[in-house]
Amino acid sequence: MLSAAVIGRQRSAVFVLALLFVADAFTEVSFREVWKVAGRGGFSAPNILERGARDAVGIVVTESDIGVVCFDLKGQRLWEFPMSAPVTAAPAVVDLDGNGVEEVLAADSTGHLVALDAQGKNVWAATVPGAVNGASCPAVADLDGDGGPEILVGDNSGTLSCFDHKGKLLWQFCGEGTQMGPVLVADIYDAPGKEVIVTSHDRHIYALNAHGEWLWDIYRRDDLFPNSNPILADVEGDKIPELYIGGGLHHFYRINLATHAVEFEENVFMHINGAIVASDLDGDGADEVMFGTKGGALWCYAKERERVVADFEDGSSEIRWHYGKVGIRWVLNLQKATLYTA
Repeated sequence: MLSAAVIGRQRSAVFVLALLFVADAFTEVSFREVWKVAGRGGFSAPNILERGARDAVGIVVTESDIGVVCFDLKGQRLWEFPMSAPVTAAPAVVDLDGNGVEEVLAADSTGHLVALDAQGKNVWAATVPGAVNGASCPAVADLDGDGGPEILVGDNSGTLSCFDHKGKLLWQFCGEGTQMGPVLVADIYDAPGKEVIVTSHDRHIYALNAHGEWLWDIYRRDDLFPNSNPILADVEGDKIPELYIGGGLHHFYRINLATHAVEFEENVFMHINGAIVASDLDGDGADEVMFGTKGGALWCYAKERERVVADFEDGSSEIRWHYGKVGIRWVLNLQKATLYTA
């Protein structure tokens, strides 16, 4: 399969657009460099700025020593918007005003949040209590179902702030420590609006409703959650998702969203943080959760299974799966590699 991919890493010194070739075996991956741009202080993860469906008008990043930078698809700088260095949180993109062209949302180390139009002009500005860094990028979702986006920003004061699409502060939730975020927004419970799952550096995982009100939290004495992306996955294949989080102190967690309890915990001896993703890799109706560690190991958490071919009297056959317990299915050690996700 041939697909285009934008490859970036927070704080990396080079921003690369590459073509990703994915072979049938997932270990056979190669890249062809299309262009490369050097940056001052490094770039954040990128985002694609679009006008309408699939009409890319630019690639936006934050450059640590400058602010927001927009490139065209050939790697030429279109515009820059200065912010207070270091600027390490990846920008978000969303159509704030419904005109079909996306705006850019970015925050900096002094707690300034800005919305920019596709030409880099300031649409509105707001502030949050603390610095926003690469561990907590702005997130966008329609929390209350009114058709308009809300913006969520965590900062290093331990506060999660929610703004409407015009930059008006709607609510703030304060945790018990520092560095709040990143967030997961999903319709989890039978209540109006969507829920917010947010991790923090104070060893907590928080669940909030659409109005920023506390629903539950989990405290893990032996772990921290900086830059730890919460994700949902249906590993059981029962249409009921579980919550998965990779910690900053070596642990992988599965959390039951009904009981708010940790159901599975694995010490993988290296940081996971944001390097976690889920997908039904084999089309069997159940997700696999893959996560990478800073030491270069790729782990897969899934159901154990056995492939059986059932033969019938009419000469036909059918592939069936027999499932066992859920746990770590395999670990792939990638030498001299450090795994990240944007």
